Amino acid sequence: MGNVGYSLGVGTRLRDLGITVHLELASGLRVVTWRLVEQLTSQLDLPVSGNSPDGTIGFVLIYCDWNQDGVQDALNLNPVGLGFSNADPLRVEQI
Repeated sequence: MGNVGYSLGVGTRLRDLGITVHLELASGLRVVTWRLVEQLTSQLDLPVSGNSPDGTIGFVLIYCDWNQDGVQDALNLNPVGLGFSNADPLRVEQI
């Protein structure tokens, strides 16, 4: 099945590694934006933890417009038929 991804618990601190990747349609409509980050918080230190190994580096979804209406989708909108079981954008607080 391949990599199903990792989850992060609420309160996980991430370091921005400065790389952004956009998925845009031929029309120029942006559908998805990912940002490369490094996980700083051990999931064992959180009240409700995720399953990401310490120090994981990877892309996180920070914007999605799966329904292609030009507006950031609601956090509870799950893309149908794309193979994602959970594709919520992150609520990131810059410190």
